[in-house]
Amino acid sequence: MVTYNQIPPQMVQAILAIEDRRFFEHGGINYVRTFKCAVQDVLAHRMNCGGSTITQQLARGFFLTPDKKISRKIAEIMITFQLENRFTKKQIFEMYANEVNLGQHGSFAIDGIGEAAQSYFGKDLRQLDLAETATIAGLINSPNWLNPYRHPNRAMERRNIVLDAMVETGSINSSEAERAKAEPMRLAPPNVD
Repeated sequence: MVTYNQIPPQMVQAILAIEDRRFFEHGGINYVRTFKCAVQDVLAHRMNCGGSTITQQLARGFFLTPDKKISRKIAEIMITFQLENRFTKKQIFEMYANEVNLGQHGSFAIDGIGEAAQSYFGKDLRQLDLAETATIAGLINSPNWLNPYRHPNRAMERRNIVLDAMVETGSINSSEAERAKAEPMRLAPPNVD
């Protein structure tokens, strides 16, 4: 478990760049993104677009099933409003950072960015470099599909997308991103203990 103040600013920036750029500005729902995803889903005849904010992802992860139904989405929105009314943005981000699933190690779930730093890189969260930070932020999207032990190329591609997103948001400059992209994936030896 980590507090918001223990999360390096670069990790916050990486997660926000790839998951919810307007997190500290909206009231829990990004209406423009939600509308765009609703239109895409209607046109595609399936619910596949990822328009959820960090608060919505937290609501779904803590209280709901991952079913892709309209009734679940409505419940998610109601819980999102409650979370936004009861907690500060930093508290919501902290809960999310400790709850988000980031893959598996054997039969053990890796929940939260602190566990992910230890599991994947054998480091404390505050010791991660930019490439490692971007790798963890990138895993949020699909942790098993992007597992760096089983799919290092996918994980590196996603890491590079996160780095590009961080350049777009002004969190880092392009030369920092290029240096991080050039880094090989240095994972800790897999250890289920």
